[in-house]
Amino acid sequence: MFSGRSGGVGSQIPLGAGIVLACKYRSNNQISFAVYGDGAANQGQLFEAFNMAALWKLPCIFVCENNRYGKRTAMERVSANTDVYTRGDVVPGFRKINHEINAEVEEAAQFATSDPEPPLDPLCNYIYHNSPSMKVRGVQPWAKLVSEGNI
Repeated sequence: MFSGRSGGVGSQIPLGAGIVLACKYRSNNQISFAVYGDGAANQGQLFEAFNMAALWKLPCIFVCENNRYGKRTAMERVSANTDVYTRGDVVPGFRKINHEINAEVEEAAQFATSDPEPPLDPLCNYIYHNSPSMKVRGVQPWAKLVSEGNI
């Protein structure tokens, strides 16, 4: 099932858990992917969705597109823990810095549907691009990250 929402505010995060809950009631063994940006990583609905999915053993995979900037704000300025993949207290996390994540997604899907407890898996992926408004202002965060070998 697919349901699109704005990734900027994280409104799709609880939908990922809700959609897969409906699938579980229908016994159709589907997996839900909820993709959100790192700007939504501090929002309460993310942690509520993690908790519900873990409590009800929902095969929901949460994918964080982590470019280290929420809009124009660096993750370090708004979060005490910038390792998004470690923040799911009740769910395991995988850290994948890879633009070819097909194998990792397949691994997460198998992990999410395995017995006895299908968990959910926050994945992190760096998206390599600058926000146009940052470029106009002369801020080039990616150039620094690349030069330091972080990407």
